[in-house]
Amino acid sequence: MTTDVLASPEALISLRPGGLPGLFNLVERPTMEESMTETYSKSRQQAELAFGNVQSRFFSKNNALEELQSEEHAREAKTLRLREARLAKEQAERMSATAALVNKHAKAR
Repeated sequence: MTTDVLASPEALISLRPGGLPGLFNLVERPTMEESMTETYSKSRQQAELAFGNVQSRFFSKNNALEELQSEEHAREAKTLRLREARLAKEQAERMSATAALVNKHAKAR
């Protein structure tokens, strides 16, 4: 028996101690579909259900947190954009007011 056969993912086998000392029997593992359809005890089913509920709450909290952070980032970006627009407008108004005063004083002289 080579280790290549045991290491390949297609060979779903495990080694169990056999009846003879020092030897192992090859026992096939159930496939993923078979293990998913196994029936579990009632307490195992309840534990799986409770774990699923906790896990879903955990992931929903993470999703809510990501959503809040995304909204916060969008709000900050919008605030920055509006602030820059307001400052540019105020500067343009100051420049035009200054130009109007310069023209007024130039005409007065």
